[in-house]
Amino acid sequence: MQRRAAISETITSWSLLSLPYESGEDLTASNLSFLVVEFCNLRSLMTSMHDFTNSAAIVSAALMIEASLATWAADNPYGYNTVPLMARSDAVFADYYHTYSSILTATSWNSYRSVRILLNELLIVQLSHLSQSEFQYEDEDEEFLNLAQDSKLLLQQQYQSQIFHSRAVIVQLTQDICASVPYYLSDAPSGGHLLIEHPQSEQLPRAACGNLLLWPLFTAACTNMVSNVMRTWVVQRLEKIADVAGIQQARALAILLCLRKDPPTWHDTEFTVHENETTDEW
Repeated sequence: MQRRAAISETITSWSLLSLPYESGEDLTASNLSFLVVEFCNLRSLMTSMHDFTNSAAIVSAALMIEASLATWAADNPYGYNTVPLMARSDAVFADYYHTYSSILTATSWNSYRSVRILLNELLIVQLSHLSQSEFQYEDEDEEFLNLAQDSKLLLQQQYQSQIFHSRAVIVQLTQDICASVPYYLSDAPSGGHLLIEHPQSEQLPRAACGNLLLWPLFTAACTNMVSNVMRTWVVQRLEKIADVAGIQQARALAILLCLRKDPPTWHDTEFTVHENETTDEW
C-alpha cells in the first residue's frame, strides 16, 4: 500500500486457489487482502494522489472499494473490546484502548484501518478537484444552462457530503489504530487484557509485535487529519519500539514523521532533524 505499486496477478491467483481451504480468522483476513489488492491496483494507475487525469472514474472505483471495506468491517465476526481508561497513562493516546482475541485479529483490523485511511485520503483529494472543476457548455440555451447549473450544484453538494464523511472516517480510524497500540506493546494500564494473556500468542516474539505495528502507526500519523499531539505520541511509540524491540526501522519512520516526508524519499532524505526545520512535503 505504501509503495503505490500494483499487486502481481500471480499472488492474487494463488491466494484465490487457497481460499476454499481457509476458515475462521484466516478467511476473514484473506477476504480483506483482496480489497487491499483492489486499492493497490487502483492507486498504481495514478502517477500521484493529485493525478486528475481521470478523476470521475477513480472516484467511482474508490467508492466501490470503500463500500466493500465498510461491509467487511460490519460483517467481521472477530471484533475487539474497547476498554475505557480509568486513569491517565502515557501508553494510551485517548481515553480508551482496544483488546483483541489474537494478534491476527488485531493485525487484520489495523490493515483494514490503514487501507481505508489511504482510500479516503484519495477520495478527498479527487472529490475536492471535481468540486472545484468548472463545467464548460457551448450551448447558449438559457433553460439548458439553468438545468446544468442546478446539476452542478447538486453534484458539488454530493461531493462535499462525501468529503465530510471521509474526513470523519479518517479521524476515527487513526484513533482506533492508536487504541490498538497498548495491546501490541503489552503496556496497557493494569486491569487490561494484554497480548501475553492469550495462550495462542505467548510464543510470539515482542519484536514481531512491534514490527506488525510500524506501518499502521505511520499511516495514522502522516495524514493531515491528525493533530500534532497525536503525531508526537506516535513518534514516541515508534521510538519505544526502536529502543525496546530493537527495530531501527521504527526510528527511521519516527524521523520521517518529524520531517513530514514519505518513505519513497528515503534515498535522498538526510535522517537528521534540525532545530526550527520546516517542510511542506505533506
